[in-house]
Amino acid sequence: MHACFSVYQFQIGTADEALVKARETAYPIYRRRPGFVAYELFQTGEDTGIGVTTWETAAQAAAAVAVNDQWITEHGFTTVSWVQEHVGRVHFSTRDAKSGASA
Repeated sequence: MHACFSVYQFQIGTADEALVKARETAYPIYRRRPGFVAYELFQTGEDTGIGVTTWETAAQAAAAVAVNDQWITEHGFTTVSWVQEHVGRVHFSTRDAKSGASA
């Protein structure tokens, strides 16, 4: 498995609204894409957050970066002032029996 990590910096005071909007609009897009495993959102500070999507292959995880960028533009995320994205192989996960070092 592979994951795409999106680190967000929100404009001051907009993180809660942005994270709710992400859950409502991004999740339906991701779950329809081939290889989708999971989507998680974390609020890491007053104005920061991290989105993690997990995919079956590296190519699917890399494609999620473009989907994320398109989603931000299409849904008018003017409260997102900065995004940094990373894609990598999952070395270990307790999510399910398919996960682990052999992923």
